[in-house]
Amino acid sequence: MTLAVPTTRQYPGRGANGGQPVYAHQMSDGAYGRNYASLRPKTKPLVHTIGAGGITAFGAVSATQIDVISFPDNQILIEMYQNTAQTLLPRLVVGTETDGLEIGLDLVDNETVEYVVGGNHNANPYAYTVGTSAPAAFRCTMRLADGSGTDNFGIGWRKVQAYAAAVAPIFLAATDPTYTDFVFLGVAAAGVDQPIIRTCTDLNDSAVPVLGSTGITWADGKVHTLEVRIYGRRVVYFINGKRMGDRVSKDGLGAALTAQDGLTPPVFNFDTGDILVPFIFNRFATTTPGLIHIVPNGVLPGIEVGPLSEMGLDNANLQMLSL
Repeated sequence: MTLAVPTTRQYPGRGANGGQPVYAHQMSDGAYGRNYASLRPKTKPLVHTIGAGGITAFGAVSATQIDVISFPDNQILIEMYQNTAQTLLPRLVVGTETDGLEIGLDLVDNETVEYVVGGNHNANPYAYTVGTSAPAAFRCTMRLADGSGTDNFGIGWRKVQAYAAAVAPIFLAATDPTYTDFVFLGVAAAGVDQPIIRTCTDLNDSAVPVLGSTGITWADGKVHTLEVRIYGRRVVYFINGKRMGDRVSKDGLGAALTAQDGLTPPVFNFDTGDILVPFIFNRFATTTPGLIHIVPNGVLPGIEVGPLSEMGLDNANLQMLSL
């Protein structure tokens, strides 16, 4: 009789990270590490503050206030920074609650708000350590009612730092954004109708960020999925599931659009060792401000963040070997 030779590996590898096999009845790497989250906002959010000594209170409406947004049916937490006082807080879209989470708030000229998924600190479960963390992505599916109602609106990754006092649109050319290291994808033009989706980056506090164009316009009322991925140090942009530079012919919900050809993406690399957090930023403009909200339906969740292997794309996927 031949005896089986014992191995040092008692349990099979979890998940598919790095090309490891997937085994039934096991939790994935993301579930173990709590480093993956998705949100389809269909329940009313809870907004509260955490004061000195960890005391929790109802969400406040004052300038420079930091609130925490949570959802009864989801473990995700979103930190919200009101650079200017907002009298309205995030809620399901009034009258059409199935249409998602309203993040536009007051819709008052020059009022500014920033959301950091997981919190603005190094212990953020979705934080990305450049040069160390597995490739990751942050994407949001959002509807912009009127592009001329915003000066700055989009998503990205930035280095963990104190919240910026946004006295002006901060993700624009020739404007010091205060944040020293970041990548931003979205609207970066003051009150422009049918704005072009742009990139904006800065490295080591150059004081003058680099602004680029995707070549894709954001028409009023349209839904787009913005996505920023990081591979090692390299940043890669996607719009509606298409890599920047490719033709975009569908919106963020899969509906047909008039096809638009994207422009060649800019090259940007973060410094090794930087700790980055995923953020959403918006600053309003005076012209016909309209609702901005995160859409829960469609192929993708309204918000999704985490390692690419947890988002349906393994690190070794041949699709991305051309980076």
